Amino acid sequence: MCLPRHIFKLERCNMWGGWDINWKIAVRNLLHQPTLQNDAISLVLRQDESHSQLSGSQHHIKSQDVNVLLFLVQCIEVLMTLHMVDFPCPSAS
Repeated sequence: MCLPRHIFKLERCNMWGGWDINWKIAVRNLLHQPTLQNDAISLVLRQDESHSQLSGSQHHIKSQDVNVLLFLVQCIEVLMTLHMVDFPCPSAS
């Protein structure tokens, strides 16, 4: 699930139950744009000890459906662009 500030990986707990959050990543912690490699999206996170346990690592989202992976890459790219708009570069004086 992609939200404006976070990306969540949800897993169904059982057939009739709700969803469990397997992990979440703050968009601000992504080091660069996601890359599609074979059947997985690669997300590289910046070093930041104060946030996720995934900090400073490379994380993968796997799927056999390439169209789903392409859709997720596009969503994550849009989120990263929107995040950059919220934090413009300081002007040179």
